[in-house]
Amino acid sequence: MTLNKGLSAIIHLDHNALQNLESFRDSLSAFPPKSVQLKRPFAIQPWTDSEENIGNLLMVWRFFITFADVLGLWPFTLDEFVQALHDHDSRLLGEIYTCCSA
Repeated sequence: MTLNKGLSAIIHLDHNALQNLESFRDSLSAFPPKSVQLKRPFAIQPWTDSEENIGNLLMVWRFFITFADVLGLWPFTLDEFVQALHDHDSRLLGEIYTCCSA
């Protein structure tokens, strides 16, 4: 019932209300403010070069986390996964390889 009231209220907004929403949106400050220094989530190669690489990394990590029980993996963090990709002899990548090649 609440959803129906909310939807009809949005549909019936008049021109003045929409103009007020636009002026309100214009008055909002940028977020985050320029005074806040944000760190890049991945500061090592190849993750700094491409948003596509980061998207692929997140997609693969999410797959392994979603199916960790089925694959027999322990639930590992994104940081652990990224570190494993850079380690010379990674136990995590060894276990991923073993469970996926079985």
